[in-house]
Amino acid sequence: MILGQEIGCSRTPPLGTITSMQNAVRYGCPLPLAELAQALGGEWIQDALAIYNFHQPVEVGIGSAQAVDLDSLISSPTAQLAAIGQGNLTVTPLQVARAYAALANQGNISSLKLIHSYQNADGDWVTLTDEQSAQVILSGEAVQSIMTGTEEYPGGIRGFSYLAGAGPAGGQIAWFLASDLQGRLVVVVLESKSLDKAETIGLAALNFLSTAGVP
Repeated sequence: MILGQEIGCSRTPPLGTITSMQNAVRYGCPLPLAELAQALGGEWIQDALAIYNFHQPVEVGIGSAQAVDLDSLISSPTAQLAAIGQGNLTVTPLQVARAYAALANQGNISSLKLIHSYQNADGDWVTLTDEQSAQVILSGEAVQSIMTGTEEYPGGIRGFSYLAGAGPAGGQIAWFLASDLQGRLVVVVLESKSLDKAETIGLAALNFLSTAGVP
């Protein structure tokens, strides 16, 4: 029970599983993170979200995704819910992709782009460089600790899935985040309660990118 709301694990942990932050990530269990947020306070939530640049819009050349108003979160009585992705916290798939990309890139966060490369008039492929250099936001040790809590899939893919509440009507959204050994990643968001379906789509997308040789 979190602030009067019953929010359980997205997946049922095995019997006897020791509660840890790694297992909380792996099985989508919000209670350990909510308890940590309650102990450390709203400013910790603000700092944690700021590390992954959720307070900044995602610029991809077609308009900006809305940034998170961090000040409103820490002053809200439901800040504990924001710590587990609920309450007043709203994020876009692009913002989540940018944050997860930092984990897949050894703690370096960089800008997103719609076009990786293009073919010029001479037939040569030109790779576009980032307008901004990558920013180190996490140590290698921190990245390793977080990724240890993710699920391992065939082909060196690591990721996790979880269910999030959506709206006052009690709807749910299935999220799946995953990356492979080459740093390719996918973020799948489904208006569904089926984590298996979200995982199937995400793994198929990563395998397609790998087979197609997309860097």
